[in-house]
Formats: sequence, C-alpha cells, structure tokens
Amino acid sequence: MQPGYCGCLSLELTNNNNNALKLRVGAAIIQARFYRFEKEVDYFNIVRKYACQVRPVPSKANSDIELEILKKLVE
Repeated sequence: MQPGYCGCLSLELTNNNNNALKLRVGAAIIQARFYRFEKEVDYFNIVRKYACQVRPVPSKANSDIELEILKKLVE
C-alpha cells in the first residue's frame, strides 16, 4: 500500500498443501504498520494503477512501465 492510498485492501490466500487449513473469525493473518509522514504531498494528482477502487480489481502488473524495461533488457 502506497502513501495516500484510498480504497479497499484485498488479501488473497492460497493453500498449496494437501491438508485443510481452518481460518477462524478474528484470526490474525496479517500484520501492518502505518507511518505518519511529516511532509504532506498531494497524492490525488499522481497517476496510479489502483486508485480508490471499492471492489477487488485484477492485477494491472502488465501495465507497469518497469515490465517493458525488463523485457528490453532480456532481449
């Protein structure tokens, strides 16, 4: 999650084991730390892939500019 993020966070869990895994309501499955930045930035004028969505959104990793740079390095 980037500074200034707004929207819903989604968490995808995968069990690659043959044994079932029981998740109970209230179970701690993630840990997060939040920091307050001293310098305020207008984050809403920055172009972002995931801006204020309210439902889960498929990955937009294919639209990363870094991916194009990596493809050129491999060629």
